[in-house]
Amino acid sequence: SFRHIPTDTMINTVRENQSRANFLLLLSILVCAPSGASLASGSYEDRFYQERFNARLSEALKKVRTTLDTERDFAAIGSVAHKYDDKYLMAEYVTNTALQASTNILHRLGFSQAQLEALRAKSIKENRSIVLEIHKEDTCTFLRSREVETDAPTKVVHESGIFGSYTKEKRVSQKFTEYVWEHATAAALSLRLTGEESKVFSQLNGRYSTEIARRSKTTPLRELDVARIPELDVTWLVRNLQQIKIDRSAKDCLTPRRNKQIQDAVRQFVELGNWADRVSHELDNGVWKSYLAAESLPDIFQPVSPIFDVKEGKVISTTDADILLKQHEESLEHFVADVGRQLPAAAEQQKPSPDLLSVMPLMKHWAQTLENHLDSVNYIEHLLKEQLNKAIGRTLSAKDFRDYMMFHNQKKLFKSEYQPRPFTFAVRREAQYSPEGTVAIHYPEDNELIHTSVRVRAPSPAASNMSFPLSASTSVKFHGKHFIHSFLNHQLGYETTTRLELAARARQFSGFIVVLGKIKSATELDPKQAIIVQNKDDLRIPLVLEQIPSPKAFRDFILSLSPEQQRFAQAYRNMQLEGTLFGMVVIQIKPALEKVSRTATTTTTTIE
Repeated sequence: SFRHIPTDTMINTVRENQSRANFLLLLSILVCAPSGASLASGSYEDRFYQERFNARLSEALKKVRTTLDTERDFAAIGSVAHKYDDKYLMAEYVTNTALQASTNILHRLGFSQAQLEALRAKSIKENRSIVLEIHKEDTCTFLRSREVETDAPTKVVHESGIFGSYTKEKRVSQKFTEYVWEHATAAALSLRLTGEESKVFSQLNGRYSTEIARRSKTTPLRELDVARIPELDVTWLVRNLQQIKIDRSAKDCLTPRRNKQIQDAVRQFVELGNWADRVSHELDNGVWKSYLAAESLPDIFQPVSPIFDVKEGKVISTTDADILLKQHEESLEHFVADVGRQLPAAAEQQKPSPDLLSVMPLMKHWAQTLENHLDSVNYIEHLLKEQLNKAIGRTLSAKDFRDYMMFHNQKKLFKSEYQPRPFTFAVRREAQYSPEGTVAIHYPEDNELIHTSVRVRAPSPAASNMSFPLSASTSVKFHGKHFIHSFLNHQLGYETTTRLELAARARQFSGFIVVLGKIKSATELDPKQAIIVQNKDDLRIPLVLEQIPSPKAFRDFILSLSPEQQRFAQAYRNMQLEGTLFGMVVIQIKPALEKVSRTATTTTTTIE
């Protein structure tokens, strides 16, 4: 069993053991990975939905041409020639547009600019968070009962008389008791600072209701149903309602998508979009539908899209962006006005305000706007990857990076005597003897050998033998050449843990013993497995790789633990580090048999 250990830990461990270890093979495994946390590649925030993006982009281009100028040519940034800086400008543009669109929606939801500015200033001054919350409850109350008379279906009656039989239609009426219930929804939207009871309420708080008639006296709905919608931290949103700018000089700024400013925006927008979507589903009930038909409402203009001005050869200008945001603000006003025009034909009871009934569709629009931002910034990242793949001609994998590093090591970095070598060794005596077999470590996917940096130490009479126990009273001593290996494993972030495989092959009429274990000390091996490989056997053993934190990460992890827990964690880590050195002993069988049968030659046996 291997453990992944960081570079500095591996080097220090190897240096410590090189001066005292006397064993046949020492192999240290480590992983080369960038420091710092990153988003999981499989998360929703990183996924790019090509079909959804293309459909929305095509619709957005039509509306932008209509809004700005039908004679001008606009296109997605990926379909026109541009520079790398344009990708950063585009990421800033779609983020700032999403922020301003969110401001327009907050205004339409009843929060004034003065209220938002006051909350922002107080939040910064007192270093407190801002939360957005909604309280929504549905009630079902019995109003009255009434007698209803309706015409039943026509009944055909067969009669006979003196002139023969005939048929005629007969209409009958039905009477029954109908019970009328009031289904009402009350909602209150507010912003507040954490730790403060006073709230900034939206002007759209109110109540609207409809009547439900049924023949049964049982309650059609629960008498009281309170929605459990958690409050949402919107501190970043309110503090950055104006605009953001990517700090390209920061060390954590990797791409237009991978930097602190955009990552913070994406995190806030994803949480807010999910919250708005949930609120819209809670409000989309029978009460709202009794007033309005969703299919008859107009679409709201979407200003967030990665659109490029082809003629100017740059991202849309600030002037054009202001025109699009103005169009978005006007479309919100027209939407609420259309809701008001539909109300007279919707219900007979007292009608709520159009602004109040607009909350549900506005929440849906808000969620889609923020989803458009996520698609836009992920599209920029996808475009980078796609362009790089086209430039290279293929999608890079860990194997491609290994091949590149092998070429780099051979041509640029190491002298020939220090270059990493394939991990494959012949099991033999002196050079004049034929090999008994081979041992190797490779990748099971393609059987490619791993390359390791090797230090070979010839056996010295002064060096003490190593040993491993067979039982409480019996131990085996051995000696031979020492091969000390270090292995640098290259792994891409989206790939699973690297798999390695130990292969041992024996030639016909030959055999040897392979003992696997961990190096406990300079003179002792802790054996875990042993097997005889003989007569054309082909043995393959998967090697399990595990990862332990780097020294810096370990210190960060234990920083908030109690002193007792810290001491325990440090002691356990010391045990892990002592057990990371994988040892393999290869013992030939023939020399031992010759010694027992007293037929051994005077030639010294060498075990690799």
